[in-house]
Amino acid sequence: EQYQKDHQEFVVEFYAPWCHACQQFAPTYSKAAEMVKAQKVPVKFTAVDCEEHKDFAAQFEIASFPTLMFFDSQSQRVPYLGPRKAPALAKWVARMTGPAIRRVGEEPSPGGQAVVTVRGPQVPAALEAEAAKERVAFDWEWEEREGDVV
Repeated sequence: EQYQKDHQEFVVEFYAPWCHACQQFAPTYSKAAEMVKAQKVPVKFTAVDCEEHKDFAAQFEIASFPTLMFFDSQSQRVPYLGPRKAPALAKWVARMTGPAIRRVGEEPSPGGQAVVTVRGPQVPAALEAEAAKERVAFDWEWEEREGDVV
């Protein structure tokens, strides 16, 4: 909880020291953290030793190692299910940060997902909330137009 208060958004690797896959993944995780930092994405990377913090890991129902989760500023957590490669992880983290709906042409979409384009004078708050929940599945864009939201 204190870590979340100190950092708006972060990625956690849940690992076990005896886990061979975790040992092999450690350099990849470090490389992804470096890539994200170089892109100036304001996300911290941390790791939790599940042998040392069994009760904490149990709260998140960690069943296999390594398990990666993104935590956002609203305490939502999203597991990472993608490839165990630094570029893929860094791209996913970039997608999980910033505005859930990006203005068309203003910020490049992280790419790689289906794009949902919303058109209207403004983005309804309920749609912004939905986009935040579904940002893993879709890239959301907004195009300012007069009239109803479509």
